[in-house]
Amino acid sequence: MLSCPSAPDYADRDMWAALPAHVRTGGCQENMPSLPADVFYLPGTLQHGSEAGFFDPFKPALRALAVRDLRTQASAFARAGHIFMPHVRQLSMETHFLPEKERRKAFTVPLQDAERAFLHYLEHWNRGRPLLLAGQSQGAAILLHLLKNMFGNRDIYRCLVAAYLPGLTVTESDLAMHPNMRLASRQDDTGVIITYNTLSRSGKKALTLRPGALCVNPLNWTNTQDYAPRELHLGMAKFDVDGRTCHDIPHFTDAWIDPLLGALVAGAPELDSLRHYSGIRAFFPPGDLHCLNITLFYRNLEENAVRRVHSFVARRTETIRKVRAKESS
Repeated sequence: MLSCPSAPDYADRDMWAALPAHVRTGGCQENMPSLPADVFYLPGTLQHGSEAGFFDPFKPALRALAVRDLRTQASAFARAGHIFMPHVRQLSMETHFLPEKERRKAFTVPLQDAERAFLHYLEHWNRGRPLLLAGQSQGAAILLHLLKNMFGNRDIYRCLVAAYLPGLTVTESDLAMHPNMRLASRQDDTGVIITYNTLSRSGKKALTLRPGALCVNPLNWTNTQDYAPRELHLGMAKFDVDGRTCHDIPHFTDAWIDPLLGALVAGAPELDSLRHYSGIRAFFPPGDLHCLNITLFYRNLEENAVRRVHSFVARRTETIRKVRAKESS
């Protein structure tokens, strides 16, 4: 049995890796929301290099890992909305090697934390504001669980701009069982899921890629096999070791969907040379660009999140206008 840290109390603002200024300062008038939407973000797996276990949100050294992820991953969505990022007791990479039954049982811990954090966010801070869900890998898997189990509530779903969930497998069966869930098919549709697993041209498998995986291409925002040239690539983001300095590489790669694997293929030849991974990347097979799912398409994700928020707000405004016109006629 894995040793589990104490559960976070999400009324304690220290249990959030990120909260917008208007929340941290108590909602003072001079610090009211400056962006039209919120982003509920959960990171990919942060902890590795020891025995299987849980992320401990009370340990400063581990909390620093979440801060770096905030700078290098969650920041892709910061122009679209205010970031809400709770600390959850997520699983370490080593839990992937536990027996399936034990791993599934352990996964209930971060699922329950995320649900409690999300409910706290809804009760205290959302107030009907447009909402993006975003996460990578384990964070995406937890958010998919939220979509399946909480977004049957139509009042919640009406707030959803989009869910950006790279680094996991979403299938047609998932969508069929949850009719509110739809796969994105263009750059400005809303209430949709964006999901993909990135391979280099030489990649044949990915740790999080399962049979029947659906895929949205973040260069052209379709779920078809249409080729997206590198001219559509707005920029890869490369960060320094602490995540503070970012260097952009625009037009770095083209991309297309492999119909047999359901994977996103990034065609830049340089990506084929990433064969000898270290650290957390050592858990992934050669050609699996899992750890680059967000940073490789950073500027496209950034631009698209803003676009979808604008689309959502415009449609909501038009709906309100029509309702008021009908009421006054």
